[in-house]
Amino acid sequence: MLFREIAPNEAEHVYQMGYKEWAKGRTYKQYVEENQKEEDYGTRYVYVDQDNNIIGSLIVLFLKIKRFDQHLPLYGLGSIVIDQDFRRMGHGKELLVKCLSHIEQQDKNTIFMLYSDINPHFYYPFGFKELPEHLQRYPKSICMVRCSHNMYHVISKLPITQIPAYF
Repeated sequence: MLFREIAPNEAEHVYQMGYKEWAKGRTYKQYVEENQKEEDYGTRYVYVDQDNNIIGSLIVLFLKIKRFDQHLPLYGLGSIVIDQDFRRMGHGKELLVKCLSHIEQQDKNTIFMLYSDINPHFYYPFGFKELPEHLQRYPKSICMVRCSHNMYHVISKLPITQIPAYF
């Protein structure tokens, strides 16, 4: 299996996978237009098999958290999806492992954030922790971070206005 940046001709397939999960009453066209906005401040990746079939996808958003006068780099993970035909085979875990490793090779002091629409326990083995209740915006999407213990303590003390709401 290979984790790599999405090719332009693969976007349609990835958007279709996402639309099946997160239509939220929107037309397909509306869904695509809203998701394309993320491309301005992130990179979309795919997880493919040996025949280059797309098994899953996600986007890594390049964000920042302001702490005093300092901006801390933050990688927001979003639109994590596995094709329905490949679920419950460990591909979601492998996609996440490859993504985290890829980013950490470039930046050792990483802070990752995601909003979990699934049971947050899925993300615990990867080092993600739920932010405290006062930093939760969405009842059905739990905000989680993966960072050092010291950085978690810093982030958990920030006002909610400094926590990116990226979807």
